[in-house]
Amino acid sequence: MPIQTPVPAPTSSFSIDFDKIFRRLLIFILMGVAGNLIFSFLTTDDDIFTSVISFSLPYFFLALLLTWIPWFLNTFRVLIWTRFLGYNIPFLRVMKIVIGTEMGAAVSPTSVGGSPVKAGMLIQEGLSPGEAASLATFGAVEDFGFYLFFLLVIFPVGLARYSMWDFGLWDAAKAKIVSPLSLYVLLGVLVIVFVLTVFKRKVINPKLKTQRTSVLARFARKAAIAWDEFKYVYRLVARRGKLWYVLTTFITGIQWICRYSVITALVLSLGLPADPLRFLILQWFVFLSMNFVPLPGASGGAEAIFFIIYKPFLPAEAIGLITAGWRFLTFYFLLILDIFVFAGLLHLTSKPVSSEPTS
Repeated sequence: MPIQTPVPAPTSSFSIDFDKIFRRLLIFILMGVAGNLIFSFLTTDDDIFTSVISFSLPYFFLALLLTWIPWFLNTFRVLIWTRFLGYNIPFLRVMKIVIGTEMGAAVSPTSVGGSPVKAGMLIQEGLSPGEAASLATFGAVEDFGFYLFFLLVIFPVGLARYSMWDFGLWDAAKAKIVSPLSLYVLLGVLVIVFVLTVFKRKVINPKLKTQRTSVLARFARKAAIAWDEFKYVYRLVARRGKLWYVLTTFITGIQWICRYSVITALVLSLGLPADPLRFLILQWFVFLSMNFVPLPGASGGAEAIFFIIYKPFLPAEAIGLITAGWRFLTFYFLLILDIFVFAGLLHLTSKPVSSEPTS
């Protein structure tokens, strides 16, 4: 049964110039790939390219597969919640939203991600602004469920097997990667909270509402309606969507474990020893730390964090090559595929498809 929103669902007049996004993304991708290759050659011993003679193609294909699986799993997550809200959006159009969200996240700070792009594309499919915003942020709620499971189950298993100091995290802390970036994030959050507080006090507060038809007043009314819709979706999930949340959180866990396991498959493909559990836990710390890098796609910071955390567990002569390979597979390679697949999905889904709420 569809949600009864206070206002009619918006039309598809909301549009984004994706061609312009493609052109700009292509420049970033080429620069990123070039930097990735330069980093690889500068930090890798020349002998490693000739010494890696036991290259395993099956493990390399496994690494590629582990980078692709999250595409489909994330699509199923969004599909479940759009169906839950009563919107019959086809699978390929949902996948287009997922891939478009990844491309948006690649050109925005990691802590911001692609949520604004996801919300905009959901509005294009007929969702109201409040509904779109709720689904755009709900991924973080699903991630929280998995993180809780990780901290309560997987991490204690790791601590039972390894010493805390065996993870090499003390070296990362001494490198002072996280603390300065955390300060930037904290300052940014404080600024956002201050702006929202002033905005709510001056605009949203019912005591200050008037019948004026100014742009600001109209925006305030629409924002209030969207906020009511946003809260209603979360209340609806709490009442009727608990089992769906458990299912999507489980899917989220598989998605992240696949992404965390890419490094293990990559290292094994180079004929080097790998500890899957240790590498899984270290990947969690790497991706968590990347959220504090205030640069689009965590560029530069992701490589530095990975290099420092994994340095104690990988051969010194191969750490540069593995760092570059890991970053290429989990970011640049996926971003290149995103653009080509997104272009194909634009062509396949170009015909108008009704996505109005089902009865």
